[in-house]
Amino acid sequence: MKLAGIIAAWTVCGIVGAGFLFAYVQEEWADVAEENFREDMGKACLMSLAGPICLIVALAFTGFGKHGWRLWAKAKDNRTA
Repeated sequence: MKLAGIIAAWTVCGIVGAGFLFAYVQEEWADVAEENFREDMGKACLMSLAGPICLIVALAFTGFGKHGWRLWAKAKDNRTA
């Protein structure tokens, strides 16, 4: 039972950290975000394997979630001026 809790906590930390990293990269370099979506998502998923370490690094690197959290592409704004 204790092992299941550790695995669950590791997974949650990894997912939360990956979301912070992905949102940060997509917002900081928004001009190339759409074309680099798959690469950015792949790097975030790879980093998520580090679990709690990923979360600590993500919070420090992203300015404690400066751009929020997400694991999906930003919706296009099709409105015209």
